[in-house]
Amino acid sequence: MVNRKILGWLAVGLILILVLVNLVSRHGSDRPSESRPDGAGAPMEETAPESIAISPSSGTSVGAAAGPADSRAGEEPAMRWLNFRLSSSGLTLLSSATRPGTVKRQRVAEKQGTVYYRVLSGDGAVVWEGSLRNPRSLYYDYEDKDARGESRLSGGRIDLTDAEFALRIPELDGAAVLEVVDYTTDPAGKPLGTFSLREGE
Repeated sequence: MVNRKILGWLAVGLILILVLVNLVSRHGSDRPSESRPDGAGAPMEETAPESIAISPSSGTSVGAAAGPADSRAGEEPAMRWLNFRLSSSGLTLLSSATRPGTVKRQRVAEKQGTVYYRVLSGDGAVVWEGSLRNPRSLYYDYEDKDARGESRLSGGRIDLTDAEFALRIPELDGAAVLEVVDYTTDPAGKPLGTFSLREGE
């Protein structure tokens, strides 16, 4: 009698086990599988994000919005500091040094009455230009008193034979030479000199 009860409980337990196994297998087969957008049914693979290539010629990102180009691609902005002496015998370059920093472009590079300069590329294109007041003219002012003893501002100008001045120009890709022209005395312009901006020249 006992054996028959034990066999009955074992049979019930076996049936419950088979039911559970069947439910688990059906649940696993009913899960939807991820498929490709083209409907091939194969699982989708994760792909790495597309890298952005850097163009060495322009310094801007390929596939991204182009921003202002740096002085030189891939380098920090730098400028060339040039010291000159202007005399009756001509224009002499005293020193040249490269320093970090940027140079603001002039809105209009006036020629008449100024010392005008421009930077040319190897093919003769103008890549930078600017101008400065006559460095040989020294302007001054001071406080004076008129006949009634009231203060007023007076001043004048001293014309020098020789003068020293400095030019700042950005380090630019392709910059080849600097040309300087004197428009302070001749409306047509008097060339003062051409100076190489290439290393070792």
